[in-house]
Amino acid sequence: MVELAKKWTASKPFCVVVTTCILLNAALLGVETSQTVMAAAGTYLNVFNYIFKAIFLVEIILRLIAFHPNYRRFFKDGWNVFDFVIVAITTVPLGGDYANVGRVLRLLRVIRLVTVSDELKLIVSTMFRSIPSMGHVILLLSMLLYVYGVAGDVVTRQGPDFFINGKHVALAKHKSRRGEPLAAGPIGVIPHGCYFAGTPHKDGFDSRYAIIGWICRDRIVGTGSPVL
Repeated sequence: MVELAKKWTASKPFCVVVTTCILLNAALLGVETSQTVMAAAGTYLNVFNYIFKAIFLVEIILRLIAFHPNYRRFFKDGWNVFDFVIVAITTVPLGGDYANVGRVLRLLRVIRLVTVSDELKLIVSTMFRSIPSMGHVILLLSMLLYVYGVAGDVVTRQGPDFFINGKHVALAKHKSRRGEPLAAGPIGVIPHGCYFAGTPHKDGFDSRYAIIGWICRDRIVGTGSPVL
């Protein structure tokens, strides 16, 4: 029985049948949103729902049998746990005041499409693995220079505040965190071929300081675009 379960669950027809049932179940959930259809054929639709519930239950049982006697190996795979949990919670009968809750839980079956496709599992796994790196991505984006002014615009300064054509764009500090003095950047009409570049961060190190000044074309090596 164990060898037969392994053969079945690893076969392509088994995967096709499960995928088809998930898609049909999704279509059934969509049809159930129509009060007219439910009034005319609600009984039959409920029968189909029980059939799908039985199919998914048999599927998960066969997959468990395939791991006999070491069921722990089954639960070491996160995707197996995902499938098991969804099948388990959607098998619990909910009626009356909880009917709507049951319908929402049944929507989770559609998500199982991810587990029957190796390509989708790869995409989702990659997305989750990239989450810890999102902080670095955000940090990188915060360092990108945004062009606030182009040639012909007028940069003025009132104390530490910088304005371009009267619009406030930056606030300069008198010294760095290490206590080093910071000279204010240039003001006046931006020269031809140059830009006033800045970052949206209050501690940005950009054209608001003399050490950076105007960003002219001969100093530009590339451009950056937000990805989020």
